[in-house]
Amino acid sequence: MGQADWGTYWVWDAADQLLLLLFIYFGYMALWNAIEDETRAARAAAILALVGAVNIPIIHFSVQW
Repeated sequence: MGQADWGTYWVWDAADQLLLLLFIYFGYMALWNAIEDETRAARAAAILALVGAVNIPIIHFSVQW
């Protein structure tokens, strides 16, 4: 299927990265609502937000890579 066009079966492009960022965002909202203690929820959600923020430059530069 993709082998004939790209020389590989899967090409990791910006759309895949955006989908991953969407899942991280949904996980962020779910994590925030899953923890009862507001302080612990804020800390855990902040860590997940940092993981999502690291993905943003990867999305930007994946077009150039």
